[in-house]
Amino acid sequence: MVNGAKMQSYLARNNIFAHPERLEEWIRRGITYPITAEIDPSNKCNHYCPKCSGNRTDPNAELSLDYMKGIIDETSPFLKDMVFTGGGEPLINKDTPKAISYAKEKGIEIGLITNGSLFDRYDTEKLLSDCSWIRVSIEGLYSKHYAMRTNTDEREYFRVWDNVKRLVETRKRKGSDCVIGIAYLTEEENTDQLMGFSLRSREAGADYAQFRPFHHSETNLLKEIEECKSLDSDEFSVIASEEKYRNEKFDYERAFADEFRFVISANGGVYPCCYTRGLEDFYIDNILLAGFERIWESKRREEVSENKLKTKSCPEMCYKDPLNQKLWEIHRMDPINQKLWEIHRIIKEVKKEGKHLNFI
Repeated sequence: MVNGAKMQSYLARNNIFAHPERLEEWIRRGITYPITAEIDPSNKCNHYCPKCSGNRTDPNAELSLDYMKGIIDETSPFLKDMVFTGGGEPLINKDTPKAISYAKEKGIEIGLITNGSLFDRYDTEKLLSDCSWIRVSIEGLYSKHYAMRTNTDEREYFRVWDNVKRLVETRKRKGSDCVIGIAYLTEEENTDQLMGFSLRSREAGADYAQFRPFHHSETNLLKEIEECKSLDSDEFSVIASEEKYRNEKFDYERAFADEFRFVISANGGVYPCCYTRGLEDFYIDNILLAGFERIWESKRREEVSENKLKTKSCPEMCYKDPLNQKLWEIHRMDPINQKLWEIHRIIKEVKKEGKHLNFI
């Protein structure tokens, strides 16, 4: 079973403070190369979730293996990790496992987010060897609820859970230390399913069950999640995006975490974060047509970054409080943004007073 240190490594994969040299460069120059990226091998999917954000993207877009290798070649000198996700279902693209192996060979740590229905098409031993973590999204405790949420047959629900169990068994047999988790998007209607979902995830041999609120949900389930944490042990944990359930407000005007991450869509479009994927207002450029260095240092990216949280079409993950335009609701935001905003304000104040950072 995966040890606690490995689990913490997974949880901290986007922690920029593990890379102080990049943070120092950003403080000094106002720009640094990103640490992490999400790549969408395909927008195609074998599930048809009515509320999926992928519905706003080209449903037929897909990256070829050559394109994915080219992207990896260009970004591997500075990327620390890459998450293969979607768009759609990443494993519907038959070349995704090959691209994962290629990125792994280039020294990039790999994560995979999948609906878990297509493991039987591939060499799961190789996937477990190449990936540091695999997260399977299972949207329902009961087969009927799952079928309704994914617009699939109820038999799909049992097939996915069987695939997870086989993945866990393969990991155990091969002695892999790949972290396997089960994710669940919460809404008000499924508040009574959290404990049962946690128990089922533990029984399947997963390392954790993860709860996150659906992008439109305002229901705070921290009390219910805390009850689920009674199941925590050395072998299993219940984790949650707790900041997304809280309703706290801060002086927060720019998403500086976007200086350390980016998203590549299935047609090559570059966006600042997963929530802006496919939205025209946040499109920066196409990595298949322009070099990454040109994109990253472009005026367009600076404009998108500077105006992102002021733009009306910014998804609910980052929206303004209508009563006070200077306050932002962090329960829909990455807490790293808040830390970086505080650093930004300190630097700005120091420079305003004519001081040097080294002599504070």
